[in-house]
Amino acid sequence: MKRYTFEELNIKLGSDPSILVVVDCPPASVWEAGEVMSRPSTALFATFMEGLGFGPEDFIFITPCPDVPEVAQSSDSRLKKFVALHHNSFAAAMTELLKDHDIKLVISMGKVGNIQMKNGAAAITKLRGSFRVFDVSGDTPVLPVYSPAHVLTRPENRELLETDLAQVGMLRDKGWSLDEFKTEEHGRCSYEWCLDLQFMLDDPPIRAAVDTETLGKEWMNEGFRCLTVSITTEEGNAYVVPVDADYWNDDSVRDDSTKDLPKLTGGDVSRLRGQLRELLAKPEVSIIGHNFSYDVHVLRSMGISVSQWYADTMQLAFVVDENMINKSLTDCTRRWVPALAGYSDTFDSATDKSRMDRVMHASMLDYGGGDTDATFRLGSALVPLARADARNWRTFTHCQMPTLRAFIEMEKNGVSIDKTKLRKLQKDLGVQEKELYAKLIVQVPAAILRKHESEGLSFGRAQFKIDTLFSEEGLGITPLVFTKTTRALPAAERIPSVSTKDHLPFFAHIPFVQDLIVYLKLQKMRSTYVGEEPSEEIKLVKRSKTGLIPKWLRESLDKRGITYDRIPVARVRKRRRGVPQLAGKRKDTPKGDVTLENGRLIRMDGRGNYYVVENTPPTGFWQYLQGTTVIHPSFYLHGTVTGRSASRNPNAQNFPKRGEQAKLFRSIFVAPRRSVFLEADLSQAELRVAGWMAGEPEMIRIYKANGDIHAATAAAVMGI
Repeated sequence: MKRYTFEELNIKLGSDPSILVVVDCPPASVWEAGEVMSRPSTALFATFMEGLGFGPEDFIFITPCPDVPEVAQSSDSRLKKFVALHHNSFAAAMTELLKDHDIKLVISMGKVGNIQMKNGAAAITKLRGSFRVFDVSGDTPVLPVYSPAHVLTRPENRELLETDLAQVGMLRDKGWSLDEFKTEEHGRCSYEWCLDLQFMLDDPPIRAAVDTETLGKEWMNEGFRCLTVSITTEEGNAYVVPVDADYWNDDSVRDDSTKDLPKLTGGDVSRLRGQLRELLAKPEVSIIGHNFSYDVHVLRSMGISVSQWYADTMQLAFVVDENMINKSLTDCTRRWVPALAGYSDTFDSATDKSRMDRVMHASMLDYGGGDTDATFRLGSALVPLARADARNWRTFTHCQMPTLRAFIEMEKNGVSIDKTKLRKLQKDLGVQEKELYAKLIVQVPAAILRKHESEGLSFGRAQFKIDTLFSEEGLGITPLVFTKTTRALPAAERIPSVSTKDHLPFFAHIPFVQDLIVYLKLQKMRSTYVGEEPSEEIKLVKRSKTGLIPKWLRESLDKRGITYDRIPVARVRKRRRGVPQLAGKRKDTPKGDVTLENGRLIRMDGRGNYYVVENTPPTGFWQYLQGTTVIHPSFYLHGTVTGRSASRNPNAQNFPKRGEQAKLFRSIFVAPRRSVFLEADLSQAELRVAGWMAGEPEMIRIYKANGDIHAATAAAVMGI
């Protein structure tokens, strides 16, 4: 391949290119040699593409910018600024290359390559794997992928890159038509609306993939609704059952797929739910799903229980490849069910999934049916792979699946919270925080106070803490630990860390630092864990002296077609509470709440008074306690490489447990009636099991003597 340069960029040109590859930024040695990728990266890419039938002649390679200086690599903001300096040259080169050659596809690689393609922030973990369109590529589709260099340093992502690149061969085989690529296999599938499941009850399937589509994601919240339940019993088919009459009967979403189907009565919905209840209760029907614990909760909300949850394909993906980062259905489908790769890309990018009740019926049918079809095929692909390792399969069936089933009960039961104690804790922590702040702020040198007065004297601000602790005007402490993004920079550019975990404890012998650590932990507990209840603040919109409402409000109400008094009001009197109010009641003045175009909520009282309503959303635990006294954390087994359990919304495995504040915090948890809390913790459980399994005599001796394995190890290493 020959090479030529557009100003600052290295470009290598194949003899008959159909694919333009935007590489990740190469190392300095590669750049200076006029190359686009290192030899190992080139070899890895060539291996993948040659396996798909491509050769060197099929590609143009272009660098997104010169090699990135070490300083620019120290933070995302510096990196973006450096890359942006070369965007004009890059865009010009792209335009000319696309004009001069019959390019069918652009492959953009890695973090820097995709920042340049997107001309801004680009999270490769979110972009990769789906065909996209960027301004710089015009109408030519773009496939973002990991860079080979990244895979060489993170081998666990090799299969992801190989899977993503496999789509290039599939696209070529479809004549480079994205429409053909996305619809040929999907178009052969048979997805249909089902208003009667009796045929399936009469002849139950051996195995079925099940999925639900809902309005809202929190199954425990008021207003949550299940809209459809999809069932696939063999590859390529799906029956989508409507279980919400309001959604099914809504004329605004009915289309050609449902125009000839009858609307549903409440009795019809009850019958369909009853049929689902009977089908899913049959022990001979093995049910599979992807992240199915969520769907079990959804089904339970309709009184439907699942008797035989055979396998969860998200957990199976973990069993087959514990290093796979993203185990979403779309990623797993791309990797193990390539025939359906990209089946939901268009829907995912174009749909507001917080309002699934607004999805047209044809799109819902295609999406819901595609989900269970993909899950069914995924199960067929993953079960044999998991069974190939007998011990892994036994762990899956005897440990992981039972644990997932137990998690459902844990999530359903949740943890009861005493709201009165939570409010008291919120108040007490606020008082302690104020008292400790007052104690700390008087010790901050005057020069630091003057410097930060305009920005705010908050110990939550990193720069205020840095100047207070480490500057010459402050306490003058010599920092030992620096932020990750500045550790490699020259000494003058390093930024001291203010972490209460890895830096400040080094200076805990200093009374100010000791108090600061306590203050910061207290502040985190109050804001992150305890939080604040939602609040509503109402402010009167003031009129002019002649009685006119402000121009911005008049214009906003005009746009909404809402009437208001258009002439000055001469008399304005005061109510007893001191709130100005128009005299008398006007017939033409509306009443109620209205949301303006900018999202501002206006309240009208029918007397000509207008109020701005500002709602503060709940934070901390309060966001999980709206209308209930129970929080329902979610638990997972696939979130860590080791398979250790993880928790979210909130993280129930990371509640504070040390210190006085932690004791107060734990008091807000209350046991249900006729129940008690039991706290148990086997210290260093994994090491104890490992020592026993290995028959390691020294570890066994230490544990039998109730010793500390970490202290013993440190003593041995240090020779003491």
